[in-house]
Amino acid sequence: MKKGWLVIFLGLLFLASYAQKQCNVWYFGQNAGVSFNTGSPVDISPSSMITQEGCASIADTNGQLLFYTDGSFVYDREHAQMPNGFNLKGDLSSTQSAIITPHPKKKGQYYIFTVRGCTSPSATPELNYSIVDMNLPGNGTIISPKGDIIAGSKNTFLTDSTDEKLTAIMRADSISYWVVVSKFFSTTFYAYHVSSSGVDPTPVISSFNTYTVFASCAGYMKASADGKTIVAAFGGYGMNDPNSSSLLMFDFDNCTGQLSNGKSISSLHVGRYGVEFSPNDSLIYASSQSQIHQYQRYAADVGSTETNVANLSGGGYCALQIASDGKIYFTHYTKNRLGSIDNPNKVSTPNITQTAISFAGTAKARLGLPNYFNIYLNGGFEFGIYNESNAICVGDSVTIGPDPLAGHQYLWSPGNSLNNPYISQPIATPSVTTIYTLSILNQCNDPIVDSVVVDVKNPPSGFLGNDKTICSDQSVILNATFPQSHYLWSPGNNTAAFITVSSPGSYAVTVTDSILGCHSFDSVHVFVNPLPIINLGNDTTICKEDFITLKASVPNITNYMWLPGNQTNSAITTSSEGSYIVKITDVNTCVNSDTINISQKDCPVSPFIPTSYTPNADGINDVFNVKAATDLNKFNLCIYNRWGEIIFNSYNQYTGWNGTSKNMPAEEGVYLYKYSASDNYGKNYEGTGKVVLLR
Repeated sequence: MKKGWLVIFLGLLFLASYAQKQCNVWYFGQNAGVSFNTGSPVDISPSSMITQEGCASIADTNGQLLFYTDGSFVYDREHAQMPNGFNLKGDLSSTQSAIITPHPKKKGQYYIFTVRGCTSPSATPELNYSIVDMNLPGNGTIISPKGDIIAGSKNTFLTDSTDEKLTAIMRADSISYWVVVSKFFSTTFYAYHVSSSGVDPTPVISSFNTYTVFASCAGYMKASADGKTIVAAFGGYGMNDPNSSSLLMFDFDNCTGQLSNGKSISSLHVGRYGVEFSPNDSLIYASSQSQIHQYQRYAADVGSTETNVANLSGGGYCALQIASDGKIYFTHYTKNRLGSIDNPNKVSTPNITQTAISFAGTAKARLGLPNYFNIYLNGGFEFGIYNESNAICVGDSVTIGPDPLAGHQYLWSPGNSLNNPYISQPIATPSVTTIYTLSILNQCNDPIVDSVVVDVKNPPSGFLGNDKTICSDQSVILNATFPQSHYLWSPGNNTAAFITVSSPGSYAVTVTDSILGCHSFDSVHVFVNPLPIINLGNDTTICKEDFITLKASVPNITNYMWLPGNQTNSAITTSSEGSYIVKITDVNTCVNSDTINISQKDCPVSPFIPTSYTPNADGINDVFNVKAATDLNKFNLCIYNRWGEIIFNSYNQYTGWNGTSKNMPAEEGVYLYKYSASDNYGKNYEGTGKVVLLR
């Protein structure tokens, strides 16, 4: 028999799985919404949210909305407030009231970090976080969940006395990140490390005393895509006073979370508010009241490169936010439109469009745009191995591991079934189920250890069994049934799990696992033996007095069985009428039978004529007649004396000569007789002879 197992290849989610659509759906301002899923901005207003400034939204890797928030309320993909999505400690008048980040280890869970507005009359400004689990039913069902805030996680406190700046920066290890907030009335920054273990409540603190910040509160803080620079706009209470505004730039160590080398790059424009980096990370954009300025990040004197690239029609303050189409969009306060910086990588003349997208109905932009974790705009990610198990077929290969990252060192164990244990994505060809452990030394010199299971499924073998031998009056079922599989038989292209065959030949089946797509092959030969030949002959009739022998002698027979009677000889003798069946079994255990019907009849018997008799009235042999087993027709019997005279004549076989002649006893002696007759079967009889009369 032949067996086969085909090779397939599977992918493995590990560390960073890149996508690009988590920030494609924006909700902000007064019921405004924009989608970038088609590559260009499309109005998707209205939403359920009205916010003056801060907001955040998140989509899945296909660009389908998950939820959005103003820092106080959380709305699901159907724009309904999540059941537990209320009273978060953000503020609709806080610049960056919320930011949404993924849980580094738990799929479907997201943090919402929130900061209150500095001028909020109801509470002290503080940093808190809540956790949304998209696997919770929320306003949906268990089968189709819409997510909700995990009970007990809402408004988990981290620190107080914050201002309105809140951003997230990928750590250099590529599996965790920093959430950075600035403190109220100061240039002190707190960086919180978020890893697979959760949020570390102990911050890394960076303080700068070389800058005088006048009532600094409002204004955005953003990080460069490479995570090495932070720019913060300090607008302050006195938004119309240039002395209360500043634009600061810091180096950021994305291994330690420490800010350093702070410097002012502002020329004290009125009302600093929005900031953003160009897609290539080389340019910085900052808005002030009625203007947008461009700065060259890598210049020795960044402030000296200031270029006014846009005057905002209608005045006002505006947020700046890069989108997945590579453009930077800005708000027009209380207007039903957004403007755009169309070529933000271009120095000095990046091309400004005042109306890049308009909103229908009553939807309007206010000050803010969604606050995004910038890694989403640089490819997106999902953290962690998640301990996923990968099932493959024996003999198959699978690529495991993360995309390679610069400055990272990799070591896999065990390495004997890998093509290279020192690269990020080796090809694994294990012969048995194996747990592979990956040790990574990243740019921060952090040892990172995680593992993944490659589950090797052995193909079924010999499932059709040995070759089959049957008799010509039999069939055999060939069964290849396995759970969740598809089948193809040859010959015939039958797709059933089993087939019934009665003809000799080779039969093969390919079984395809519907989950893994693996193939298993088996074949079997079916031999067919002929039945033993038996013939008892035609039905027959015998005379009632006769016997008949029925013979079933056939070569290579191991067993005979006659019915009725259960006789086991090769032949039987019977005198009874009826149906007789013989079953014979040969050396191949093949069975055949034959039936013969035996009937009986009355058969003709030649008449019997005695040679003497004694008519002496003793009741014994007193009458001479012709004796027959059946009635005789056309009967005639004549008796003659020695002179040839007829002395007796009868036409009835049952009326014989009683030994008289002319009513007188005849003499003893020899007499001649002559008879003729026919029976019911049409046979004629006649004869002459002598009979001796004795007294």
